Amino acid sequence: DEGIYEISTGAELAWFEAQVNDSKNSFSGKTLKLTADIDLGGNEWTPIGGLACPFRGTFDGNSFGITGLKVTNNSGNGFAGLFGDVQGSAIKNLTVSGTVTDNAGFSYSGGITGRAQDSVIDNCTSNINISDAMGSWIGGIAAIIKGSTVVRNCVNTGNLDGVDYSIAGGIVGEISGSGKVQNSYSTGNVNVETSNTTAGDGSTYSEGIVGNGTAANCYYLGTVTGKTARAYYIDDTGAEKEITVTGEGANTKYTVGDTELVALLNEWANTNNNASIWKNSTVEPYNPVF
Repeated sequence: DEGIYEISTGAELAWFEAQVNDSKNSFSGKTLKLTADIDLGGNEWTPIGGLACPFRGTFDGNSFGITGLKVTNNSGNGFAGLFGDVQGSAIKNLTVSGTVTDNAGFSYSGGITGRAQDSVIDNCTSNINISDAMGSWIGGIAAIIKGSTVVRNCVNTGNLDGVDYSIAGGIVGEISGSGKVQNSYSTGNVNVETSNTTAGDGSTYSEGIVGNGTAANCYYLGTVTGKTARAYYIDDTGAEKEITVTGEGANTKYTVGDTELVALLNEWANTNNNASIWKNSTVEPYNPVF
């Protein structure tokens, strides 16, 4: 099919990146599909898409993963992640692992993408550790989502480290517009060290799911610097509800009030199209997973 590009090697992925970043092809109306796991080997990666040349197609990870991602952003107003800037696009069925580092400030650093506008990010997992040394937007899946972007069925296990003026969220740093974060979870720690500001005072934001904005049917298990233990569920109104963890090993149980967390998550998932169904994991920490 001439509308589908299959990618199975790092060299082919690099060709795709160059096509987009050299403004040769935005891949609008086209699909790129992984057909194998790819290890980038910790070599410096140039994010796919930028302000002048966003990616506009569909990227289907096809349940394969990309490991060894390393992105270091040294220029202000930059976009960092596997993707830099995506618009009117879809990214799905993908797992990424590695590191993203921002040394510049006023930038957007995410595991999957720095920025997403009017796009869909579905069924993606980020095992990316993100470090912001200058006070920027950082998010496990995306640093910022704009317009009508929807992030759903996504997972973040990477840690986020920020400083004063960072806007950090385990799934998304900030929602700008009518975007939504749904049916997702994060277990990565959010460490935003503040000296002159307090997290959430209008300058610096740090939260387990969305730094600045809200979500629906999501949960967080981890540590957010400067706040009490952050084990909570976010319902469809955006309200946070504490998760209680009892038992040990395979008998570990997560509850919200009198309801088991997995049942609560599925109440929402069963009545919403495109939502993945949850089940309790059979391995540590035995939390609800897809």
